[in-house]
Amino acid sequence: MLLFSERNYGLFKADGTISYDIGFHGLDSSSADSLCLSPKDSPMLAPAEKYLVTRAFGAPAVLLTLAMQGIFRGFKDTTTPLYVILLGYSLNVALDPLLIFVCHLGIRGAAIAHVLSQMKAFTIQVKLLLSILMDVLQTLLLEGYLYQ
Repeated sequence: MLLFSERNYGLFKADGTISYDIGFHGLDSSSADSLCLSPKDSPMLAPAEKYLVTRAFGAPAVLLTLAMQGIFRGFKDTTTPLYVILLGYSLNVALDPLLIFVCHLGIRGAAIAHVLSQMKAFTIQVKLLLSILMDVLQTLLLEGYLYQ
């Protein structure tokens, strides 16, 4: 029987503010019990926890990549982030079988492949963005806009 905590019903409180406590209680094995999303003796709990804990290391790269995509859109360049994303996911597709089957890492290998591909896409996007920003800065310096 699934029981839901009162903290899982919504993000909005009665006074109109947004609640950030939606039932997340950490990344330990008891968190699934408190969220009541799966039974305590579920065989999928341990592999899911391995995958999610490993994938959490890639979260900062995902967040910063999304922010940089917005900067590229501000420069009216939407194709560069697309190509970077395609390259990152292609790397993920290539690393998945290698880490899962060849290195025998299983579900953790899938998560590591995803994190590595996210980090690679992030570093490529940082390099491209820095080169664009340096070009803009050089143009502003040459035209004398920064000396006024």
